[in-house]
Amino acid sequence: MKQLALVARILMGIVFIFSGFVKGIDPTGVQYIMHDYIAAYGWEFLNSVIFAGSFALCMLEFTVGVLLVFNILPRLTLIAVTLMMVYFTGTTLYDAIYNPVHDCGCFGSAIKLTNWETFYKNVVLDALLAVIWIKNGLHGKSRLACKKGFIVGFAVAFVFLGFEIYNYRHLPVINFLDWKVGRRMLEENQQPIKYYFTYKNKTTNEVREFESSALPSTAEWEYVSRRDEDPNKNYANINILDESGMDVTRHILTDPSYNFIIAAYDLAAAEGVYLDSMIAFATRMEEKGYYYIILTSASPDSVEAYKARAGNPSLPFLFADDTGIKAMIRSNPGLILMRNSVVMGLWGKRMLPDDKELLKIMLP
Repeated sequence: MKQLALVARILMGIVFIFSGFVKGIDPTGVQYIMHDYIAAYGWEFLNSVIFAGSFALCMLEFTVGVLLVFNILPRLTLIAVTLMMVYFTGTTLYDAIYNPVHDCGCFGSAIKLTNWETFYKNVVLDALLAVIWIKNGLHGKSRLACKKGFIVGFAVAFVFLGFEIYNYRHLPVINFLDWKVGRRMLEENQQPIKYYFTYKNKTTNEVREFESSALPSTAEWEYVSRRDEDPNKNYANINILDESGMDVTRHILTDPSYNFIIAAYDLAAAEGVYLDSMIAFATRMEEKGYYYIILTSASPDSVEAYKARAGNPSLPFLFADDTGIKAMIRSNPGLILMRNSVVMGLWGKRMLPDDKELLKIMLP
């Protein structure tokens, strides 16, 4: 039983370390998930603590995991882990049954689990926790004296908090998103898209679907709807629309020349020195022969208001939903360099590239 409890403690500690680490790499993504939870549960009064809560959650998980593995402050750690597991298990059971959110984000963007898989994972952790309670309970002996244990715990928490802040202010040191440097977002050899149109016969009221190459006479048939069938894999998972509502995703992403995407899902939050400097940078690149777009989920009225404040009515704004833009880059605004559907570079709002860095990318 002693060896079993040792294995259970170390395994549980490793899971907590991994969970805290992969979330700490992407604290902005944790904020998105926490916002989804708060909206799903109707706890909007907690919106004000999302920012601090995202950092605290990751830091707590990582620190508790380290204390578990090295058997430091066992009584306090065991109580903390037990309270966390009671909350996690109850919440994930509710999620599995009622599905208020589709992704709990327990391992950030590194590993995606269904709600039921997350609940079963927590059941296994509960079993490990039970073994620790049965063998040691609150009488476990610490590897370090209490004072030294607290010093180690605070040191681990402080260092990890700094790690989180670095990832938040820049970009995640490890990118678990689909949009990463070197990734091709659309298949290289594109197959033609098939278009199907549904028509209704004006005489018999028959409804039939036709391929675009064999459309019926409009004298006999009345148009009803259209369906597009795209056989190509789309890793970008985003639909980019122009001001008229036309889908221009393929045109933007597959351009054979270098082009920049300024991703600013929340235009109001992105306004200011960062967005202004990013647009100024992209404009300078445009003068060298490259083009850029500003991708946002803001309303057309907000976009027009921004253009008026910027004194530039020709700013190249395009539109996409906020979820898709958030999945591109963890910065608002963020800068993406594309060429022929391949992500060539990613930069946060505080880290615009210089000419030397761009030259290394464009002329390898």
